[in-house]
Amino acid sequence: MYNPSSHLCCPDNILRRKIYRSYSRCCGSTVYRYDTHSCCNGTVYDRDDYVCCRGQLRRRSYGSSTGCCGPYTYNYRSHVCCSGVVNPKTYDAYTRCCNTSIYNYRTSLCCRGSVQDRIHGRISSCCGTEVYNYETHRCCKGTALEKIYGVYSRCCGEAIINSRYYSCCSDKVYYKSTKICCASAIRDRVFGSYSRCCKTVVYDYRKSRCCNGVMHCKTTGSSAYCCGSYTYDYSDQICCRDCPGIIRLPIAPPAATED
Repeated sequence: MYNPSSHLCCPDNILRRKIYRSYSRCCGSTVYRYDTHSCCNGTVYDRDDYVCCRGQLRRRSYGSSTGCCGPYTYNYRSHVCCSGVVNPKTYDAYTRCCNTSIYNYRTSLCCRGSVQDRIHGRISSCCGTEVYNYETHRCCKGTALEKIYGVYSRCCGEAIINSRYYSCCSDKVYYKSTKICCASAIRDRVFGSYSRCCKTVVYDYRKSRCCNGVMHCKTTGSSAYCCGSYTYDYSDQICCRDCPGIIRLPIAPPAATED
């Protein structure tokens, strides 16, 4: 037992006094002031003079502009760290990394580790390792396809579909007005626009309710809601989120009448 307002329990399981009060922290068995110092692999250091790069202390050779690139330091204002390799910011604020090399973000893109020209200007984007016009095409599984249906163009596998009438179910196209996708399986809309899915089963949501994959009939005038896999009537029951189950609320006794 110890008083946490005056002491610390450091990793060596020996109590240390909070010599810096609320600013006290443990670094191994040493207490340090965390607002001016830090801990690097069990060694306390002054943040004004050093940085900790992957558990190794390095001097701030570039002052406040010193950053870590792997276990080494660099000037993050004039250079950029690309997967452990330090490169100059040749393109100033538009310098970006592509694996270990750099490129000009205004004129190029990094597509899966390969630098490609923005052949469509600002409306260029990556589709696999290729560049495409994202306003006129869609990228479907690594292939750029023309938006032949305009704003209704959507991907379904490696094809473009008209989403106004069709939808996609596990890369299979189906007609939305007569079919429905239930758990990656295409089913008939046997209840028309009232069809809904309960896992792989189609049901009429006006007459039934699906609670975690379990079907329940709706009774006339009932205000039933789901509580896990069960239903409950919120007018006189509650569903406890932390403890699944239904608790019926007590009914208040009738008011006493005067004789």
